[in-house]
Amino acid sequence: MYLTNAKAENIPKGFESVKGKEVIYVELNSASLDDLMKIPGIGEKKANDILEFRRKKGIIKRTDDLLEIKGIKENTLNKIIPYIYVADENK
Repeated sequence: MYLTNAKAENIPKGFESVKGKEVIYVELNSASLDDLMKIPGIGEKKANDILEFRRKKGIIKRTDDLLEIKGIKENTLNKIIPYIYVADENK
């Protein structure tokens, strides 16, 4: 899922991140390459790495799972956390 110019009441609390005038909010298990590349700090290589990780692992259960991807360290994860989520992560 990728939301742009979404109304604030439709965005879960804590995910009101803004890039320019667009609201960026990406669900990691359903995002396409283009969706992932809209996350600030994620280029084509990292987006492809996330897709490959998803193909191999099946699903991403927690945003922290991204730390298993080569090139994504805690600093990178902390920068992109406001823009990403995993559906049902808290269940």
